[in-house]
Amino acid sequence: MNIIQKFKQSNFDKAIDLLIKENKKHRNRFMKESKKISGILYLNSFCTVHCSAGRGIGKTNYIGNHATDKDIIILQDRAHVFYFTKQFNGHRFFNVYSIDQVPNILKGRRFQDIYIDEPQLCFKNYDKFKFYQDISFDGKDHTIIMLGE
Repeated sequence: MNIIQKFKQSNFDKAIDLLIKENKKHRNRFMKESKKISGILYLNSFCTVHCSAGRGIGKTNYIGNHATDKDIIILQDRAHVFYFTKQFNGHRFFNVYSIDQVPNILKGRRFQDIYIDEPQLCFKNYDKFKFYQDISFDGKDHTIIMLGE
């Protein structure tokens, strides 16, 4: 990565961090009202940060550098899971899955936030409403970070 790419990556990271921070702050202000709507609508309308800044800007690197072992990372297919795991192997433990594994991985599992790389590709063959339904089971206040189209 050259110096220009590092500069772009740094600014992109800051921008996403600020979006997530503002989302959580806004969500906290409306916490009482949020109990009046369904978990699915709440997650979709209040808990999702969606950002696309073009290809090659550092979305996957952002996820690899910010996700923790308490988070879940969802990618479009198992080939991308393999690539991601290989790219970030040894950095730390990740919970990385392809979108088709979502119903199975969420059963009884506790997690904090969800990162989705290229959601348009993920939800091409998996219903987005079903995804929100699958993750709303525990009533937690998850942040869903969707990076890409």
